[in-house]
Amino acid sequence: MSEWPDEENLRLLLQINYDRLNHLANIIHASNGFVVGLLGAILAFDVTKIPFLIVVIGIFSIVIWRWYACYVDDDIIKTYGLIVKIERRMPNLPKEFTLAFRSIEGLSINDDMKKKYKENFYIDLDEILKLIQDKKINPRGQDTMNRLSVSLGFGLYFWVVIQYLQII
Repeated sequence: MSEWPDEENLRLLLQINYDRLNHLANIIHASNGFVVGLLGAILAFDVTKIPFLIVVIGIFSIVIWRWYACYVDDDIIKTYGLIVKIERRMPNLPKEFTLAFRSIEGLSINDDMKKKYKENFYIDLDEILKLIQDKKINPRGQDTMNRLSVSLGFGLYFWVVIQYLQII
């Protein structure tokens, strides 16, 4: 995009991208609910009456769920970057209303750096975009969810093994 549109069209682009962020977040939340429901259904069955294949499907579902969530999260990061670029092109938008400025409080950095960013907000755009890419602005907890899903996968596997050992 070599030439940016006028401010009214920038506002429209901004609204579209914020709507996209909400849509992407809803996709992740819906997939979370689906997988939790699936795992609950698997654990509700008596393991002696269900084939081991069902448990493998559960573990496979966890892997696909996290892969898809990370894929969607990468799209969220790209959308954050686009929003920051659009907001920088809007001269009448107060900095307190921008995504980057509101996100400074959530940065994973020390308070002196936060103060520096707030006082000198119009720093190099590349620096803000790097913070977004490094997931220091608006972290969504995907790393934590990945660790939790690995624990769930191993937990499900060991639960089945223990159930089968009790039968023998």
